[in-house]
Amino acid sequence: MSGFPPEEVTPFVFSDPTGKRWPRLRLVLLIGGVLFFLGTVLFVQTLFVAPHMNVPFSLRQLKGQLKALQKKNPAGQLSPGSLLWQKFSAARLAARNLAAPAPTTSPRPRKKPPDNEVRLAFYINGDSDSYASLQQHAAQITHVCPEWMTVTNGMGDLQIDGDTRLLKLAATKGIALMPLLTNLMGDAWQPEAIENLAHGPPSRQDRFIQSVLAVLRSAKAAGVVIDWQQIDPAYKKALTKFIDKFADALHDDNKELWLCVQPGQELDYIDFDVLADNIDRFVAMLFDETSDTDPPGPLASRSWFEGWLRVLLQDSNTRQWIIAIGSYGYDWTIGGKKAETISFSEAMSRANDAEIKSAEVQGPSFSPYFYFQDEDKEHAVWFL
Repeated sequence: MSGFPPEEVTPFVFSDPTGKRWPRLRLVLLIGGVLFFLGTVLFVQTLFVAPHMNVPFSLRQLKGQLKALQKKNPAGQLSPGSLLWQKFSAARLAARNLAAPAPTTSPRPRKKPPDNEVRLAFYINGDSDSYASLQQHAAQITHVCPEWMTVTNGMGDLQIDGDTRLLKLAATKGIALMPLLTNLMGDAWQPEAIENLAHGPPSRQDRFIQSVLAVLRSAKAAGVVIDWQQIDPAYKKALTKFIDKFADALHDDNKELWLCVQPGQELDYIDFDVLADNIDRFVAMLFDETSDTDPPGPLASRSWFEGWLRVLLQDSNTRQWIIAIGSYGYDWTIGGKKAETISFSEAMSRANDAEIKSAEVQGPSFSPYFYFQDEDKEHAVWFL
């Protein structure tokens, strides 16, 4: 086998007799590996970290102001019941278009609505502020409606809560007394009491009516104001007949029957077209658009008030209607379940304590409100 002389052998391309090339290569590979590792870590990090853009201070300040305004000026928010008047109007029109025969009521001649002017004031029994206000404005009031009677059960039993001071004041000032008859027990409405009474036997209804008349005669009252709420619309026909019977008995005793109308879903149980022939007055309670269990909002926004006013008075005898407006407020603790009911003076006192210079009244609701901080709790106060 022939071979080449050693001096004629070509050196291998990676030959490094001095040993300097390999350390340099390892250093390059190490640096490259570290850079690749760092690049991989940064890439993976961008997949899990939300992008953040640093904006100028002026822009950050503007963003903070916009948040504050949104919190401070919620007047444009709609309340849960802000559009119910439109639904009621459509349902009422549809019912009239059906042209169904009217329910049979008492055949006796109907009493015409009185033409006298009415300036009605509601009164809270045993409340010193309510009594003082009544004394102060007695000359401007024609009728006063105290919280007086409650229907406690379906048998028609009554709970009486009279106020002897009011009787004397009303008699002295010549103010007609119109006690309120409700189905409110404590903080809960009792619709079953009214439903069972309306659907019950005539003897039970007669006993109830005579019990109410006895209270009215004893107080020398001019009549009664009914405020029954949360009634099932399924009892509409029976309730209409019962109220009509109730009105006849009161008229026979030379007394009047007024019916409170609470805007909302609960109006479905009232047959206005039939009852208008025998009810002396309807009292439209145009407040409490936002209840104490709703999120903070207006108590009677302009669109809500005007909408219900237009719908209720449409095709009605306007002299038969009394428009009631509220004078109270709700104090919501943000995050709480229920607002605290407060008077107008209490609302002003809290605004003063919180150094609120003026309440906000802005469109489209045009309802007054203010927000304040109490220790670590934020409050929203809307009032009338």
